[in-house]
Amino acid sequence: MGWETRKGGCYYYVKERVGSRVVSQYVRSLETALLLDSFRKEIREEREIERAAKAAYRAEVEALDAMSDEVFEMAQSLTNLALVALGFHQHKRSWRKMRDGDETKT
Repeated sequence: MGWETRKGGCYYYVKERVGSRVVSQYVRSLETALLLDSFRKEIREEREIERAAKAAYRAEVEALDAMSDEVFEMAQSLTNLALVALGFHQHKRSWRKMRDGDETKT
């Protein structure tokens, strides 16, 4: 998009999508072409800055998510150990108190 060399000359084209086709439109004035080119460069730079900021934010959220998963796993392990110490066992993913003679089934 933008500057194209055709027949030895440099020309500025604005391309836009119309339905499923891309349509090129020649910009006749050199001043207008230079203005459009600088404007589009600024827009591209702003989008790149936004993408970088979103990527940094996403990385930060993923790091916090990983830490929260680690904390959850530690809490779950501590809970499981406490329940076993109190005489409970897991039966079909639910905790149940062991009967008096069932200590050997764990």
